[in-house]
Amino acid sequence: MTYKALSKYRGVLMGFAILWVMYFHIPIKSVTEVGWFIHRIGFYGVDIFLFLSGLGVYFSLLKRPNVLGFYKARLARILPAYIIVACVSYCFLRLDKASALDFFYYISGIGYWTRHTRFDWYIPTQLAFYLITPLFLFFYKKLGGKGQIIYTAVWMSLSVPLCIIMYYGNLIYLWGTAVRLSVFFLGIHTGRLVAEDKEVTKTSLILNIAAFSVGTFSAYYLNGCVKEPAYIQNGLNCYPALLMMPSFCLLVSLGLSALGKKYPKIEKAIVIPFGFLGKYSLELYLLHQRLQYILLKYFEPGENATTRAIVQLAALIITLVAAPLLGTAISSVRNALKKRKSERKTVKNV
Repeated sequence: MTYKALSKYRGVLMGFAILWVMYFHIPIKSVTEVGWFIHRIGFYGVDIFLFLSGLGVYFSLLKRPNVLGFYKARLARILPAYIIVACVSYCFLRLDKASALDFFYYISGIGYWTRHTRFDWYIPTQLAFYLITPLFLFFYKKLGGKGQIIYTAVWMSLSVPLCIIMYYGNLIYLWGTAVRLSVFFLGIHTGRLVAEDKEVTKTSLILNIAAFSVGTFSAYYLNGCVKEPAYIQNGLNCYPALLMMPSFCLLVSLGLSALGKKYPKIEKAIVIPFGFLGKYSLELYLLHQRLQYILLKYFEPGENATTRAIVQLAALIITLVAAPLLGTAISSVRNALKKRKSERKTVKNV
């Protein structure tokens, strides 16, 4: 089996990741230790996003070597849904405190970096990573074999001095971004393995199983046993995801690939629903938590457990319905604009 399985099941993994993140955002009291742990580390789904995003970026820049074209494509994919949801949520959540500056910080994502009001942290983080990707790949492509591995490792290790600088600069709130620099660059390097259809050797398989196991135990310790200092829970508890999530993605992809060969119907039954969710993962991510905030604000369930559960269920159902509709509408407009642009070029060339 080869690393190409990651590309084949990328949408499925994205679907799993968004479900996990949404599960994390729902306040659920688990009755078992395993249930608590799975819920507690649900934010690791973001690390799956960033790992697969790095993988996708490698292919994107292979197809579109032009840096400006790359930026344009990334922004065209993210910004429409982001701006729509941000504007609507601002009207519902912050209109009573509205000001031009407040709105600017909220919509632009700059509020996350400057500690002002913010709509989200993940999208500004992703855009920042995209910004430095062409620089990373410029030198990466000039190297080969072990050189690329060492070069990637150096870039991945930058998260450590960044965290130290942020600690002494009173910027610990940005650790969630800094620690995830590593998983993103690992995703880009893995993209090369996928593009070259590299074989997953037995040694690689064993190392990935070991990495997942060590990462899981580390995650349990940092998220369950360590309560102080507070900065552990504000960023450093994300580091185990660097071991867990890339390995998880590869192992699940290989497992689905093997399942597809022996039991294609079962594989298809897994791929279709998760692939569908993966297709609209951005819209699902943007909508779910914002709908939770809006419904909780306007329905004011207080401490009534039943009412709060109904509100959470309503937020989930509305999200699952609205996200595909939003994604489809944006895609239709985007395709119509592309078609119109293409027709104009054709007319000019005639």
